[in-house]
Amino acid sequence: MQIVCVDHSPWELRKLKSTVKSIMPSATINGFRDPLEAEKYAVQNGCDVLLCDIDFDGPKWEGLDLAEKIKKLNPKVNIIFVTSFSEREYAESVVQLRISGYVRKPYDRRELVEEFSNLRYKME
Repeated sequence: MQIVCVDHSPWELRKLKSTVKSIMPSATINGFRDPLEAEKYAVQNGCDVLLCDIDFDGPKWEGLDLAEKIKKLNPKVNIIFVTSFSEREYAESVVQLRISGYVRKPYDRRELVEEFSNLRYKME
C-alpha cells in the first residue's frame, strides 16, 4: 500500500508520517512538503491513501488541487484531509471529492486510527 503524506510544516509532516507508520507498519509511507513533488511521486509510484493539509501557505486550495489530481490518477484513492481549517470552510469542495476522512489539527492518534478503520475504499 502506497501512502502519501503532505504538509508544509516539517514538524507536522514528521508527526503525521510517524503516526501513520504506527497505524500501518507494512505500508510504504512517503512525505512531502511540496504538493508538486507529492504529485510527481504519485504519478510514478501510485497512491492508495493521501493524507494532506488543505492550504499550504501558498496559492489557496493547493491541498484540494493535489487531491483532485491524485483522484484523477486513481479514482479509488482514499483521501484524508488533516488540517486546521474547519469542514465548513471547505464543505462543498470536500464533499464533491468524495473523501474518506477529515481530521482537525491538532489531532490525536486515535482519530487517525478511526479514519483508517473507515476508509472509503478498503485496502487489501
